[in-house]
Amino acid sequence: MDQVAGLEQSAFATWLRESSWALFALLILHTLTMGAIVGLALASCARLLGLASAVPLPAFGRLTRVLGWALAAAAVSGLLLVAAYPAKALTNPLFYAKLAMAASAAAIAWNLQRWVFAANVATVPSWAPKLAALGAALWIATLAAGKFLAYTHKMLLVG
Repeated sequence: MDQVAGLEQSAFATWLRESSWALFALLILHTLTMGAIVGLALASCARLLGLASAVPLPAFGRLTRVLGWALAAAAVSGLLLVAAYPAKALTNPLFYAKLAMAASAAAIAWNLQRWVFAANVATVPSWAPKLAALGAALWIATLAAGKFLAYTHKMLLVG
């Protein structure tokens, strides 16, 4: 708890919480980047599950760079949001569940991009729909956990 209190009481974290625009901007950036990640990943999963089969698989391969940038921006904005209210996040078990689900879903999305879409395969490999279904479920669970985080904290500030 001492490290959490130290981070929470730092000048940077205080500025993030008290700024008239910083926290709001971070929330918007995190929401937009998570929306891009989840939207692109779910579209890719849907393609592997047989929806939009008219769209060629390599077309989704071009999304790899967009996914990479969105993942980087979501990670940075997420870390900064945690820095603003570390006790709220770091004392909530749901936060760790959300991180685990997001990391797993991101790994699935990234690997589907590499192994299927960017690999220019002609047909969907037999294992890909199962992995896509798991990835889609993890993304939906991640979004739900993220939404519930606003309502499940036991501690907002250490102080």
